Amino acid sequence: MKLFADTKLWLRVAPIMLVVAAALALALFALHRPTAATTAQTNAAPAALTATPPNDANSGDVALAASGPVILSAADNQELILKTQLAQEYAQVQAGQMSAVAFQHDWNAFAQRQVGAAALAAPAIASCTSPCAQSYARLWMPQESQINMYYCGPAAVEEALIALHATVGPHGERLTAAPYPAYGQHVLAGWSYLQTDHYIGTNWGSGVVPRTLNAWYHHHYYIAVNGSNMGGYFSLATFERDMILDINSGHPLLGGVRMDPTPTRPHLVGFPTNQTHYHWITISGYSQYGAEVIYADSVHGDTRFWWWADRVPAFSAVSAKSVMDPLLNTFGFIW
Repeated sequence: MKLFADTKLWLRVAPIMLVVAAALALALFALHRPTAATTAQTNAAPAALTATPPNDANSGDVALAASGPVILSAADNQELILKTQLAQEYAQVQAGQMSAVAFQHDWNAFAQRQVGAAALAAPAIASCTSPCAQSYARLWMPQESQINMYYCGPAAVEEALIALHATVGPHGERLTAAPYPAYGQHVLAGWSYLQTDHYIGTNWGSGVVPRTLNAWYHHHYYIAVNGSNMGGYFSLATFERDMILDINSGHPLLGGVRMDPTPTRPHLVGFPTNQTHYHWITISGYSQYGAEVIYADSVHGDTRFWWWADRVPAFSAVSAKSVMDPLLNTFGFIW
């Protein structure tokens, strides 16, 4: 009899419980369902935050911190060999050891290998019949503040693409569409390009940065060079030659760097020397015949994320030998 009574009680209570459960499910769905307003906010700049020190001393790009080396394909290796040869030849032209005509011939052969329909600009070689190295060269390029703590990669790539006048993407995306620069950084951070949103940062080893640059630029110009911490190696002289070729032909370079919490180790301008920081930067020029490197830093203007960001200039010039070369050798550079 007791079992029968419990069964009748259950039959009366069960429908009520089902109704309550359904109501709760609908409430939760309504609470988390994206609305037009929240969808629009994904392309908007984040709300300002209180300027406080970061909770984690290892601040910056989480995905970059976990990166391994870039594995180059056979085609990439061939392009790297050709570009390295061109950089060496261009240095010889500037030193008066090679004719500009011979270099132009080799540059044209390299340019014809590119997949893009647009012409590939050659570096300045006007009347190089005697030593004609440039002491200073700088591209026009904006500095963009990253719109959250791990968007240094999208900000750096957007700066470079604007300098390249490659602001329309493979699917018709426009980097400079409103709200600028948040919209472009969000587009670049998506799965089709840098995958920054998925990995909470921009990975070095996956090669997403050169692939994204080449996709938007419509050439196969950009190649990654692994630094010594990634199992590769490049000398100071190699980096300076590569940088000069790129800047003089209108191509900014990008680099992934790690700064260690040791005051005696090199740091980018304005960064605390007692923190480990992983970061992407864009190189837009040089001075002193390449001995000094000019770069843009997306931390500038981001005091809502880092209390020390007001000490970071939009553009800085640092020694290639004592600062930029050792920093780039933690991950590498893309040229």
